[in-house]
Amino acid sequence: MKKLISLVLTLCLAASFAACSNDSADTTAADKDTAAATDAATDAATDAATDAATEAATEAVTDAETEAPAEGETSIYGTWKTSLDISEMMNQLYAALLEGITLPAITGLSFEVEFEINENGTFKIAASEDSAKAAIENAKPSLVAFFEALYTAMADQSGVTLEEVLAASGIESIDALIEQEFNTTDMAESFTGEGKFLIEDNKLYMEEDENGEIDKTQYIVFTLENGKLTFTEVVGGDEEGSNMFSDFLPLVFEKQ
Repeated sequence: MKKLISLVLTLCLAASFAACSNDSADTTAADKDTAAATDAATDAATDAATDAATEAATEAVTDAETEAPAEGETSIYGTWKTSLDISEMMNQLYAALLEGITLPAITGLSFEVEFEINENGTFKIAASEDSAKAAIENAKPSLVAFFEALYTAMADQSGVTLEEVLAASGIESIDALIEQEFNTTDMAESFTGEGKFLIEDNKLYMEEDENGEIDKTQYIVFTLENGKLTFTEVVGGDEEGSNMFSDFLPLVFEKQ
């Protein structure tokens, strides 16, 4: 059987050698042409896909750089303004110092503070003296009532008149006392500062020392919604409240 198969194969090969050779040559040439065409098509397709991907990526980057923020979105960079009402803080301070004496509440002691957040990583907080003066004028009726009640109570305890108590204290008048107690320059400077900042995950880290390292144990938690920047929590700091905004939370800033 093996010899028969070998003979048949030999005859087939001998009989069709020329034809097979010709077909093989044609096939090889065709294969080469097909391979070349395939390579060319593949290269063209690859180039086209690469060009399309590059163009799409470029358009995406361009769109991302130039597209305006979606409705409701606001950049945190820029100048923000808020009003700080220190009336309640003053009431608590005097209540602690004058324990046992009931006095009228101080109201309307509110002034404006600007918070500038720059894209270069710096910030500036400023309260103008003019705003502090306006706050004193606005709160003056309650301040007069407060200090008159305070010194009247002192006069009653001593069995003297209000004028005598004021004179003994070296105070010319209630108005002079208010001007002395509420120095507008000091008030404005109490809410002034500048330095550098870092923002991570809705946490605002600030450092007033230009050469100092930002302390990540102290930060302000904030939200940025509907064009408003809101400080919701102050984390870290010493017992005295090293952050000037600690006593006013939640504190809402409006974009200018």
